Amino acid sequence: MKQWIPSDKVKNLVLRGDPIKGFSVLELWDKSTFYNGGKNHGMGGITYKRNRVTFSDILIRSDNAARQASIIYHELVHVAQQLDWGWWRFMFKYLDQWRRAGFNYSNMRRSSIEGEAYKLQERFNRKVLNYEYL
Repeated sequence: MKQWIPSDKVKNLVLRGDPIKGFSVLELWDKSTFYNGGKNHGMGGITYKRNRVTFSDILIRSDNAARQASIIYHELVHVAQQLDWGWWRFMFKYLDQWRRAGFNYSNMRRSSIEGEAYKLQERFNRKVLNYEYL
């Protein structure tokens, strides 16, 4: 897996977002390492291994800075959750919620972990990117 460094344009968009769970976005950005995760199981991004975030090759190759910023902000919510709860507790809760969702990611939007990330991402999209959804 190859490390990915988003463009300055993308980073500047992300840094305009509101703090997450008491952490500044810059602090979360600095604590994270971004990688190209290839196909990434069809998702835009996945956060695991203590603030290690992988993004799909399709997202990384896209020239849509707003889309990249939106997905990164969503994943930074998971970084904040990991820092707030601890990595093991985050992983246990995530896997338990995934099991309760029938191992169906689209059902995860109703879980507390993904629900919080989508809610904050949508607020970021409206306030920073002036989009309802991307």
